[in-house]
Amino acid sequence: MEPERLSVIEVLRTTMRVWRTHAVQLWLLAAMVLAPLAVLELAGYRLAIDITAKQFDPATAMVNLFVILVFEIGSAEVEAVAAEKMVGSELHGHRIPSFLRFLREVPWVRLVLATLVFEIAVLVGLALVIVPGVIVLVYFTLYGPVIVVERRGVGAAFRRSAQLVRGNYWRVLAVAVFVLVVSEGIGAVAARLLDGAPHWAHVLGFYGVDVLLTPLQGVAIAVTYFALVTLERARSADATGPAEAGPESL
Repeated sequence: MEPERLSVIEVLRTTMRVWRTHAVQLWLLAAMVLAPLAVLELAGYRLAIDITAKQFDPATAMVNLFVILVFEIGSAEVEAVAAEKMVGSELHGHRIPSFLRFLREVPWVRLVLATLVFEIAVLVGLALVIVPGVIVLVYFTLYGPVIVVERRGVGAAFRRSAQLVRGNYWRVLAVAVFVLVVSEGIGAVAARLLDGAPHWAHVLGFYGVDVLLTPLQGVAIAVTYFALVTLERARSADATGPAEAGPESL
């Protein structure tokens, strides 16, 4: 019998439910994480990547792209870590820890190091005609919840993420594409509304959109992680009998 696959519809439905239920906490966290990027832009640091025949500066473009990835991917992973607790409470009835306890329990050094490695790998992959970057993004995107829930090291977290995604690559990609389409669609609407507005209005407008939507990415990562772990345990139980109990967060 063919093994059960990830349900994209169920992942998206759960993602939207958690996003709505815990919107205030997630938005406040996103506002804090993304604030430095908004401050940089308000101060006049231009993060756009302009490609023109006469003025294109590859070094500046790479620095800007890296800064953008640091905040876009990094903030999404921080949201995923926070959402892991929220998804656990939604699916398993666990209590959500206080904010201070959350800060104490997260292995931040490993998480930050893994995020930097992930961003560099995606950056290099995107530079190699896009496709390798997408492959890295999909296979390794679950490293944040793995580090927090399973307490694994950086390298082990990436291997574990790839292990979970294997066999469901296109379904995980479909979830990512849906979130991207929603984000880009709302971003395009915001750009249209802000056309001709002052620089500060542009910055604050897009900051607001990022604060609104970054939690959606983070929740999707956490929900996907839990769904794939559940499928893994079901396959293990079918093959060898009841699986051993996993981390408490699961």
